[in-house]
Amino acid sequence: MKRTLALVLLLATLLPNNVTAQNMPGRFSLPVMIQCTPSNIMLDILSTTYGESPIALGDGTVFRPNGLPVLGQMLFWHTPSSTDQTNKFTITISFGKENEVTCIVINGNNLHIFYDPDKDKIKT
Repeated sequence: MKRTLALVLLLATLLPNNVTAQNMPGRFSLPVMIQCTPSNIMLDILSTTYGESPIALGDGTVFRPNGLPVLGQMLFWHTPSSTDQTNKFTITISFGKENEVTCIVINGNNLHIFYDPDKDKIKT
């Protein structure tokens, strides 16, 4: 528990530094905080309380205030049939050897998915 709390406190100080590892002209840091909890709590809240389901998984990066990258596992969540028809979504990133801590990178409404996997399947 102390290890998880220490990791949560460390991760709570993360600030996104840039969008990619590329050197972009005019780049600046936006001072924002990301909310983190132990993964089991976050996953339960998103799935049970908000009715969201994971739709995509990938490796992601956020940056510390000193510019050093922190690698994690990104998970994209979506509520395709929300009762208020707002198409809610959340993007989380999980850290730790066994993804012990999960943070909300962004969440919102009115998600429009442009990719239709059924149309783009490769026929064999």
